[in-house]
Parts: sequence; C-alpha cells; structure tokens
Amino acid sequence: MSVEDAEPGLASLLEVYPESVVFASDYPHADGTFPGSTRSLLESEELDAPAVRRVLRDNARRLYGFDAR
Repeated sequence: MSVEDAEPGLASLLEVYPESVVFASDYPHADGTFPGSTRSLLESEELDAPAVRRVLRDNARRLYGFDAR
C-alpha cells in the first residue's frame, strides 16, 4: 500500500502491517504536494520515528531490493 501523507488510520495500519506501507509523492501530477510532500509524515504526532523511517525509506528499500548501505 502507498500513502501520500499521514492519512487517518495510518498509525493503526502500521501497527498491524508495519512492512507493507510505502510513501508515494504523486509527483509530477498537478494534485501532488511536491515540494514538501513528506511534511505531514515527518510532523505527524501519531507516528514514531521508526514508523516514519519504515514508510519513507525502509519498506521501499526492501520492496525494490536496494541494499541498506
């Protein structure tokens, strides 16, 4: 599943499926929020730092098979 921002219920979803959510900016579509597309995730009070890191980085690295160097 991909999310564009800190959507309602995201914290609960990550509790059950912590490795199944990745970030999608929707760039370059006109309705995308780039630049600043990660702001709501980074500033969310519902998500702790490890959850944000999984959504913005770790889950996509695993999904696409990138080494974590």
